[in-house]
Amino acid sequence: MQIDSMIPAGLWADGVPCQWDRDQSVELVCLNLPGLPKTMEEHKLRLPITGLMKASMSTNTWHDIFEVIAWSFRLMATGAYPAARHDGKAWLKSDFHRAKKASADLGYKSALVQMRADWGCWKNVFGFPQYNEKAGCC
Repeated sequence: MQIDSMIPAGLWADGVPCQWDRDQSVELVCLNLPGLPKTMEEHKLRLPITGLMKASMSTNTWHDIFEVIAWSFRLMATGAYPAARHDGKAWLKSDFHRAKKASADLGYKSALVQMRADWGCWKNVFGFPQYNEKAGCC
């Protein structure tokens, strides 16, 4: 299949308050497709990639999640199914469906064109300075 263009993709990472008194939150990472025309209903689409209770997470959890997301986006940019697991190891026996598609054409390419997140994510995951630090973000 000939792929003529990239599908623009976006990520959104933020906490969503939960529980009746909103004292806990679920940390979400969602995929959206910002390049779709507003005439298409799918332009509003947000697909959850992961959702974890904030109390169960550490900075390492975010790094592990974004390592897999980055691996996925690198593959989407090439337009090919992965030839191995995200850590470079060979497929497991339980991965036989994935192993059969190794390096085959995905049928599309995609690129990350938008990243939205709260300050906690920018600071703890991507290493940006806090808004009130002397290093500042502005």
